[in-house]
Amino acid sequence: MILLSEARKELRDNLDDGIRCPCCDKYARRYRRRFNSTMARSLIWLVRASKNPRVDWPMFVDVPKYGPRELVRSNQLPTVRWWGMVEREGNQNPELKHSGMWRPTSVGISFAMNERMVESTAVTYDGELETLEGELISIDDALGKKFSYAEIMSQYC
Repeated sequence: MILLSEARKELRDNLDDGIRCPCCDKYARRYRRRFNSTMARSLIWLVRASKNPRVDWPMFVDVPKYGPRELVRSNQLPTVRWWGMVEREGNQNPELKHSGMWRPTSVGISFAMNERMVESTAVTYDGELETLEGELISIDDALGKKFSYAEIMSQYC
């Protein structure tokens, strides 16, 4: 019989490679996710879409309803939360798992406007952020060589 403390240690020691939990048999793994061009484009769209001169912005935006098709299909916007760049509105309907309402944070706005840099990689376990790591990147770095930051920003004006 394995002690609970031993099972926890075995699990923690093997998260980078992946392991079946010795207690519940659930597959467990630590993931490293790099901030990519799809995330960057999603964030830029949200920053632009959430701006409204009649109200204090950023306002929440119904992403499934108003988001560009490629943004909604990629489902990359929710991962941007690990960098603290977006937040989801509290669930208004208890029958729904999540609200599709999102808005950028001040960190997200300044990153999208090329005013700040962030760590390139989010380390997650069980869907939750453990830490950010890696080199500091700008929005230009995230978009990559094939994208023009100025061109993308003009699309959402």
